[in-house]
Amino acid sequence: MSGLSLRQVGAGAAAVAVAGWLVAVAGPGYAAGQRPGAAFSLPHRSSTQQELLAVAASSAADAWAVGTLIVHWDGRKWRRQTGPMTGTCTATLSGVAAVARNDAWAVGLCASRAIIEHWNGRRWSIQARPDPGGASFSKLSAVSAVSASDAWAVGITMSGSQVRTLIEHWNGRQWRAQSSPDPASSSELLGVSASSAKNAWAVGTSESSSVQRTLIEHWNGRKWQVQSSLSPGSQGNSLASAAAVSGTNAWATGEYGFGTGDSTLIESWNGAGWSVESSGNPAALNGLNGVAATSASNAWAVGFASSGFGASTVIERWNGSTWSIVPSPNAGTEDNLLAVAAVSGASAWAVGAAGSPARTLIEHWNGATWKIQASPN
Repeated sequence: MSGLSLRQVGAGAAAVAVAGWLVAVAGPGYAAGQRPGAAFSLPHRSSTQQELLAVAASSAADAWAVGTLIVHWDGRKWRRQTGPMTGTCTATLSGVAAVARNDAWAVGLCASRAIIEHWNGRRWSIQARPDPGGASFSKLSAVSAVSASDAWAVGITMSGSQVRTLIEHWNGRQWRAQSSPDPASSSELLGVSASSAKNAWAVGTSESSSVQRTLIEHWNGRKWQVQSSLSPGSQGNSLASAAAVSGTNAWATGEYGFGTGDSTLIESWNGAGWSVESSGNPAALNGLNGVAATSASNAWAVGFASSGFGASTVIERWNGSTWSIVPSPNAGTEDNLLAVAAVSGASAWAVGAAGSPARTLIEHWNGATWKIQASPN
């Protein structure tokens, strides 16, 4: 895609070649100038880049945000939490799901391997997970939990130059790898959302013969299957996040390129098929990184907008009939919202990064306005 990219605005990422793929090594998503899906990232923790890549809430008084650190909302303030010791590598977490005060999941990357962590109400601990045979690299990008005995995590595996989808499932006792389709020579899953044991969506991007398309897969209670989705961009299409409300209501958000700019992409599921929704684009370069919904008439999407120099936050809201941009604050001149979680129509959280070097950014919706909240760094 042209210009700035999904999940990577103003972070000053460098890129290196790994098995023929460009790999961003200085941020959570794609380096500037890269097309989503044409490369995947190796996020890292450093003293100069601090970002929140995912957020989830089980109630108005219990929320988690993760990225290069773990922070918790207890109903009064956000506090930094201690993560588990991971040995020689430093974990960066790109997905989080909150089931209850004593039950939360976080997924991400530690060195070249996917990692899963669990919160039991007292501490975070690393969980055993299947390691795909022959894979030189694996990463989990997102996690969604229906209950204490039903959760999904999605991402990628890499063997040589082959990049494949990765889906793992928690059955209440252990994590197990699931069979997942790969519709193209390179396929990647970036987001997942489940509304029941028989309804889950995973979204991302696939690329074959230099043609990049959106990727949507569905779980029907028995198996994962690729679903027909829209790819309106002439120069790349990617979906970064999903929100499942019911069997007849789901959302997927991302971006697409059309030569002179990047546009926000919102697709909706009505029970029969996916369709592209009209969405706002306040600048030449736009992208939506996260989506969340509490009902058929209340959904949020967050991301960024840029004219090429710096970036600002973008928040859009679905009111049951249209998507419209809602004013959102900025902490600096290089701000990007990477994820959103909605508790109700009067309470939602959005997280990301602000400034250069990046610092954590947390914003809260109180039913009337979005306001920046104090966040640990």
